[in-house]
Amino acid sequence: NSRNCDNNEENNGFITKNKYNIYAVSILASIKYSSKKPKLIVIGNFRYPVNKYCLEFPGGIIDKSDLSNNDFHKAIEKACLRELEEETGYKANFLNYSSGGLFSKFTGGNLNKEEQLTVGSNIFYDPWKSLDNAILCIMEIDGDDGNNRRKQNLDESELIKVFEVELDSLMEFINTKILKENFSCSSQLYNFALGLNFNK
Repeated sequence: NSRNCDNNEENNGFITKNKYNIYAVSILASIKYSSKKPKLIVIGNFRYPVNKYCLEFPGGIIDKSDLSNNDFHKAIEKACLRELEEETGYKANFLNYSSGGLFSKFTGGNLNKEEQLTVGSNIFYDPWKSLDNAILCIMEIDGDDGNNRRKQNLDESELIKVFEVELDSLMEFINTKILKENFSCSSQLYNFALGLNFNK
């Protein structure tokens, strides 16, 4: 998502280079119910390079409009809320990171001073050959709110399917989609599913 987003700034509306060199968000969103198990929100995003739907976490690019008050932390929050609602129709709340150890530290504009982002962790998608990265944020959706799920608001080029998946069956869900429905899967989501299995 973050590749080349500093090019042709006037036309694409993306933020220009910033001191964190971060341009995208990735969202690990769970939907919680009072009377049944929580579920993970997974999207099937049609990716033209592989010509098939790819299972992923929701996410997207940080826009210049998200950075309207020059607060990069608030820009990340706004981007997450906007992208989740656009791609899935859901509204969500950020989880409290104070005890989760999910903060990321960066050397900002002042190279002698390390700064801390307080909204999530910075991840690199393929660091051995790419600088593509995003801030991974954890959010929670109120599944009991009947008015929460609204219509997706997708760009013309976006084709996105939304799935609610129980964590215990995530790997089975992924394998079924890959083997029987010709889906692909992002390494980020697949490794998350592997981690759940190892934890068992």
